[in-house]
Amino acid sequence: MAIYSWGAETLRFHRCGKCGCVTHWTKVDPAIDRIGINARLMPPDVLAAARIRRLDGADTGLYLDA
Repeated sequence: MAIYSWGAETLRFHRCGKCGCVTHWTKVDPAIDRIGINARLMPPDVLAAARIRRLDGADTGLYLDA
């Protein structure tokens, strides 16, 4: 597993040490409870069952489906 940051360095990107794919990202600030997961690495049946939430990341940071 390799971890790197770039740009403003507010995110840490975690990559697979074997193939180099980004598996997920985490926030540098532990007070922010968000992560991003690379869904392209998931089996289709897992994705089909996943709950999708819409986030207003541009303005409020609130979920639009709440």
